[in-house]
Amino acid sequence: MSKKRELIILHDLDGRPYYKALESLDFSRVRFVESSIFRILARDFLKNKNIFFSIRRFFKNLLFRLSVPFIKNKVIVMGMAPNDFRVVYYSFLKKKNKLIIHTSHPYWNDSERSIRKYGSYLDKFFRAIWIKTLNDSNISVVCVTKASLNSLLLFSGSTRIYQIYHAVDESIYYPNRNKKQNDVLHIAFIGNFVFSKGLVIIKYLVESLADDDRFKFHIIGDGENKSFLSETLLYKNVTYYGQVYDDRKKSEVLRYCDVLINPSIKTKKWQELLGIVNIEGMMSGLAVIASKHIGPEEIINSDVGILVDDSEENVFLNKIKFLQENPEALYSYQKNAVKESQRFSFECISKKWKDIIDE
Repeated sequence: MSKKRELIILHDLDGRPYYKALESLDFSRVRFVESSIFRILARDFLKNKNIFFSIRRFFKNLLFRLSVPFIKNKVIVMGMAPNDFRVVYYSFLKKKNKLIIHTSHPYWNDSERSIRKYGSYLDKFFRAIWIKTLNDSNISVVCVTKASLNSLLLFSGSTRIYQIYHAVDESIYYPNRNKKQNDVLHIAFIGNFVFSKGLVIIKYLVESLADDDRFKFHIIGDGENKSFLSETLLYKNVTYYGQVYDDRKKSEVLRYCDVLINPSIKTKKWQELLGIVNIEGMMSGLAVIASKHIGPEEIINSDVGILVDDSEENVFLNKIKFLQENPEALYSYQKNAVKESQRFSFECISKKWKDIIDE
């Protein structure tokens, strides 16, 4: 970038967790705004969130929407779901700015799995609008995974679509080189406490291994279904840290552990599209055991971890026992995980973003 410009991240909801590598580039300013203005305000009121913060957030997002025709000389990354009608308005940003559409959705060419539906006639209309937008020579398109890239290529027919993974900061997440193997296997789980994140499996694993001193669980998270784990978190083989927002504190927990488990459960509308926590675990030198979803299948190969079919709680249990009983296999996974994770580093990912911004 020859001249510093402002970076604006326009996302459905807060996009801060996904663009840290992009933020690390040399911008004059980085600003986050949200496209779901009224829905976010209604949700905040229903959940009794801080009213002052919610109203301030509402007006910030509304002001941005109203100022779209006047914004110029910015780099704008727009994360938006397939078929979202707002693309009609926000695509005007291409006229005086560098506009990049960013997506992780893997089912662009599958009408049954489109996130937004308005009825058959409107769906066809917005599909045509999206295809035209994605083929616009003034707009760049970036996908998070290869699955979303392949789907979008089929949907749009465009050949000007790129793929860039989310990144993890290698200066924060790194392995403990002085860790010594011992008989106790320390197992990490980090995630929202909702059932789609595999709470039933977490409960089963903790309770199944409660009387075996060779296994210790380290759990980070919080959420609407926390009560389901209320007794589980009190087990003697569990250390519960609550919700941890500080990456450095989270990385300290990971470096203490040996294995990361991510037993997500597919729903009709959701599956793990990448799973940044998997990369954080790999970069911290952990073997990963994760559910076989679209995202984990791309980043976890047989050298760095183990993929398990949804709801196979016995398989998760057996794989954990296998790693405790086979330290050579565990060490091999851990060593390979660190090496493989470097393709998700800030250094690697930020270069790819820079190439697209400068094109």
